[in-house]
Amino acid sequence: MMVMTDTVHTTELFRQKFGNAVQENVILAPYTSARIGGPADVMVTAKSTDELAQAIQIIWEHKLPYYVLGGGSNVLVSDNGFR
Repeated sequence: MMVMTDTVHTTELFRQKFGNAVQENVILAPYTSARIGGPADVMVTAKSTDELAQAIQIIWEHKLPYYVLGGGSNVLVSDNGFR
């Protein structure tokens, strides 16, 4: 899941809950079947449905824009990435 907004604030929100599952400036190419795509400002890797639900709850509470990448097939990510 990628979250696009003020990177420092967003990163701290998610790090408090998910620790090392939160990454900044992640190149998305390795996560897509086409192997193309620029960076996501913040990426949270949910390891369970409970973690996904917790992440979405934070996103909705703070009205953050987001995109769920899933398996990465049939997706083209711009080289500009996601803010």
